[in-house]
Amino acid sequence: MSGSGERSVGKAGIVVAGLAAVAILLHLLRPVASVLLLAFAGVLFAVFIDAVATALVCRTRMPRGSAVAVVVVAVLAVPTLVGVAFGPGIAEQMTDLFRSLPETWAGVRLWLEGTRWGPGLLAWIPDFRESLSVWTPSMHGIAVFFGSVFRGVVAAFLVLVVGIYVALRPSLYVQAALTLVPGARRGRYREVGLAIRRALRRWLVGRLVAMALIGSVVAIGLSIIGVPFPLAFGLIAALLEFVPYIGPVAAAIPAALVALAQSPLRAAMTVALFVAVQALENCVVSPLVEHRAVHLGPAVLVATQVLMGVLFGGLGVLLATPIAVVAVVSVQMLYVQDVLGERTRVLGEV
Repeated sequence: MSGSGERSVGKAGIVVAGLAAVAILLHLLRPVASVLLLAFAGVLFAVFIDAVATALVCRTRMPRGSAVAVVVVAVLAVPTLVGVAFGPGIAEQMTDLFRSLPETWAGVRLWLEGTRWGPGLLAWIPDFRESLSVWTPSMHGIAVFFGSVFRGVVAAFLVLVVGIYVALRPSLYVQAALTLVPGARRGRYREVGLAIRRALRRWLVGRLVAMALIGSVVAIGLSIIGVPFPLAFGLIAALLEFVPYIGPVAAAIPAALVALAQSPLRAAMTVALFVAVQALENCVVSPLVEHRAVHLGPAVLVATQVLMGVLFGGLGVLLATPIAVVAVVSVQMLYVQDVLGERTRVLGEV
């Protein structure tokens, strides 16, 4: 075997060994995965706070602690003001939506049974009555609801606290992490950390812009079509837009089912709306924010989302894309550049 062939085999072995090590590490971390993922979400929130606070410090010369406090207050105040302005309408629509789900499914099921291909499709679809029974006023449903609310409040509080403390003194936590690295490599790992922060900032900008635009367009489009609960579906579409590719599909399904209960034509128009919205994002929104966003291939994102979903559930799917950003930047700098010696462009670089 030639020298180049031996080097190729050696590189392939390193890649396989690295993937095996990551898989084993993920498996070992499963018992504490929720806490680690929430801590990562807190760090992601800290990246957002740090970006806005740094901009405030540069423009106003205010102390960093005051800038962080302003950002946190704004982050908490804006949803509160939006909730006061639009909350009653959205809450009413969300309540009516959940109450209408059993009746909507019954209408869809009746329509499918009247088609030539519907019975065969229904044989593969589970009965949603048990899934929807959690919304009935039973003791079990009440316990499940309040348990979910309590876990959500605790998770939000943990993310908020971690984000604030990391944003206040990021250098403290960076130095603590660098103590785990040999002294000769600390400078390089500091560069990797800065590149990861830059890539996450730009990814967050792209997601926030897309969420605002997609949610607004969906709400307006559904109201024009005449689908019930347009504000609720617009909010769902905006939130699920945080999860690329899988999120928009998940947002379209309930809207299409509600529209199908009214008429097949309205359901087709709803599906066409969501397809058009995704085309708008891919052809207009993404190019407009491309200079400030990061782009990962669909195959990488979907594979990462499926893997994280299988290993860690819904929270893993939610954070799969920023985790993929961290992984890609790390591999590009620590393996492709340092081990292979290739001067590749790092994700998030202008």
